[in-house]
Amino acid sequence: MKRKYPLKRFLFGVALQFFIFNFILFLLGAIFTFIGIWSKSCSYIGTAFLILDLIVSLVQQIKIVIFTLKEDDDPELNEIKDAICDPDDPNAFMEYMEEKIKTSPHVEAEDHNEYLMKLVVYRNLNASIHEGMTLDEMIDAFAAMCKTSVGDPDDILFETGTYSFSGEKEFTFSLVRQFKFLDPNEYVQLRLCVTYAPRFRTTLLYKVKWIDPKTQDLVQMVKSSLPYKAVKNLPYCKVNIHIEET
Repeated sequence: MKRKYPLKRFLFGVALQFFIFNFILFLLGAIFTFIGIWSKSCSYIGTAFLILDLIVSLVQQIKIVIFTLKEDDDPELNEIKDAICDPDDPNAFMEYMEEKIKTSPHVEAEDHNEYLMKLVVYRNLNASIHEGMTLDEMIDAFAAMCKTSVGDPDDILFETGTYSFSGEKEFTFSLVRQFKFLDPNEYVQLRLCVTYAPRFRTTLLYKVKWIDPKTQDLVQMVKSSLPYKAVKNLPYCKVNIHIEET
């Protein structure tokens, strides 16, 4: 059955984006609007900030809706999407997650919030990457996703090189976030992989660089690298986002 995103959930998501996730825009709008009681020009500035906040919130929530309604290759992710869109039970998503946690031998009750948060980073990365984005925009979206905490350990791997994983040589530009998920003895890697047709300029651009997101600037480090400078203006072949165990 075709999914339909609940209107109440959509409006709640927009409100969450408006007041919480885009808090700086909301705060600036509220401050200038308040000052606008005495200054008309400040009132206009405050209104502009609030309108911008609303537009950004709508766009962000629409991206989440599009991602949720789209069928995925992962059956478990499709089950999550079905639960989110259940028209008869607004609590279906939380009930689904509670059941998954109960049936998992690795997840204790006190880890519920952490478990849900790690699912959120995967969902957010999928929702923020779309066809037509530039490499710059994808790097920024990955860095924004990394601001959502998954606890410790939390490491970022920047990796490039020419490989034949699909049977044909491709230059691969990838950003990987590595953390622990269900099994305390295993890591998972959330990977953003952008592939390009191999060229002479990319032949020797092999790079494996671990980045500490707490002390290092991910965006600055990646965008100052030779692999980035070599491919930033080239058309890419495909973009793939997936999560896997190490």
